[in-house]
Amino acid sequence: MRLRNDDDPWSAWMPFTPTLSWILNPRPGEHRVTAEVRRGQSVRQVSDTINLVLPESLPEWGKIQPAGMIGGNSTTLPGKPAHGVVASAGSPQSTDGEEGILGDPASTGPAVPLGNEVTPLFSGCTRINVPVQNAAFEQQVVELVNQERASAGLPPLKRNLDLDYAARYHAQDMHDDRYFFHDTYDGSTWVCDTWQRLSNYYPTTGWMGENIAGGYTTPSSVMAGWMNSPGHKANILNSNYREIGVGYYYGPSGYQHYWVQDFGSRSGYYPLVINREAATTDSPQVSLYIYREDSTWTEMRLRNDDLSWGPWQPFSNNVSWTLQWFKGTRTVSVEVRKGTTVRSASDTIELTTSQNTLGNLPASLLFIFDQATSRLIPPSYTLQPLNTGNSFPLSWMASTADSWLSVTPSSGTTPSSTLTIIPGSLPSGPGLYSTTVTVTVTSPTSPPTEGSPAQIQVKLSVVEALDHLLYLPLIQR
Repeated sequence: MRLRNDDDPWSAWMPFTPTLSWILNPRPGEHRVTAEVRRGQSVRQVSDTINLVLPESLPEWGKIQPAGMIGGNSTTLPGKPAHGVVASAGSPQSTDGEEGILGDPASTGPAVPLGNEVTPLFSGCTRINVPVQNAAFEQQVVELVNQERASAGLPPLKRNLDLDYAARYHAQDMHDDRYFFHDTYDGSTWVCDTWQRLSNYYPTTGWMGENIAGGYTTPSSVMAGWMNSPGHKANILNSNYREIGVGYYYGPSGYQHYWVQDFGSRSGYYPLVINREAATTDSPQVSLYIYREDSTWTEMRLRNDDLSWGPWQPFSNNVSWTLQWFKGTRTVSVEVRKGTTVRSASDTIELTTSQNTLGNLPASLLFIFDQATSRLIPPSYTLQPLNTGNSFPLSWMASTADSWLSVTPSSGTTPSSTLTIIPGSLPSGPGLYSTTVTVTVTSPTSPPTEGSPAQIQVKLSVVEALDHLLYLPLIQR
């Protein structure tokens, strides 16, 4: 076989091989590679095209060179000019069986495969707040990042909306303009570098970084790819970052699935993070991580929602905290102080349950005993105490104040246990007798259960004889 680039002269004939490494002509734009395969005097020809994206050359300072990229990762140090790309060694590879791109984006970037044509929505390098396409995918990536950081003994990252917008823009722009690189392009035309784009969303003189990937179909698969690449893993586990943004875009062209992580830290901003930045919780018991600049910030105080502040206390990064137990968005705020200087931060989480509430119990019950026929109406009541606030089980205890009433069993657990109430030793004389059944939650004890203890008024009417019984028909319309 022999090959050639574009309309260049043919290479020499060589032994046939189905796979080989090949170098395109080093210019941006569409390239064609043609192969001729021969058997004796018979020759067959095939070709394919690909779009090559080349960045402008950048100053050597600001460049970092980790190996083993998934589409590339970038990091910039605080105080450095807003320039820099990441070089990496190695050829495109896959580490987890997914159709994801892991390659060398330093100088040319892995070229994007051809697909359905789309019209780019963006041009230039101005800020555009791209709406979220798949909120669940983005949130899962955030949670998986903080899971990896926790496993490495690192604090969680706080999600930042501006970094989300930056990541979403780049994910969609790479798809629409058919390139795969950290810098921004309009088609094959270089527009701006990574840090110029990011600074439009997240101005900072602190640390920043970015991971990109293409082709991975799920959050878990793209995270596995990033964590199997030393350069991307270093970004995810960088202790200098405090905030993260994630962008995901799916479209018909190129790798179809485009993923971007943007990392950063801002001077003077030290966030509070609830439950490793989880979106929801079904329990009011949560964990807080609170950042501070240094050990001279010695005191802090916290509050729920718009309630009063708690007392000042010695600073601690890790705090166990109880939210107000009302279903909906809950906010925890912190103030950290050094002398007279105070900094504040807050975070929110969606609480999916309301507080423990003892319910499904009547306010009163009535028995009638006909002495003439020795008939008790009704023979008994069966009640089922429930936690009507959420699905957590409640242990309860039941008791009565008078010996003529029997309550069995005396304890149980929601939602399976039932409670039977029946008069035991009936009074001998006619009259109206009353007592109380008390149902009390015994576990959990904190926070207190709403509606506990519940008191049920029980009345027993003893008559010599009922005048008559009246039966009414039941009609269902």
